[in-house]
Amino acid sequence: MAEDKADVKFTGDHIGHGGHDEAAETIAEEAMEWSRAYMSREDMTAYAFRLYLEWGRLLSFDRAAASFVYDPSMEEATVPT
Repeated sequence: MAEDKADVKFTGDHIGHGGHDEAAETIAEEAMEWSRAYMSREDMTAYAFRLYLEWGRLLSFDRAAASFVYDPSMEEATVPT
């Protein structure tokens, strides 16, 4: 039975023996190709922004205060006249 890429242990033992560098490289290359084909630059920017927000929230001592709560009034744009 073929080994599923998601189940591969990439690092090997404590000194690196038994790692799967080739599998990790293949997965990274395929992910890069997929992102170029299906994600726009704006998508990647939004993803990175959300990732950094979540990272900051996880590292915050007060996670509730660092959490984002959606409010529809945030979408109301004011246009200067």
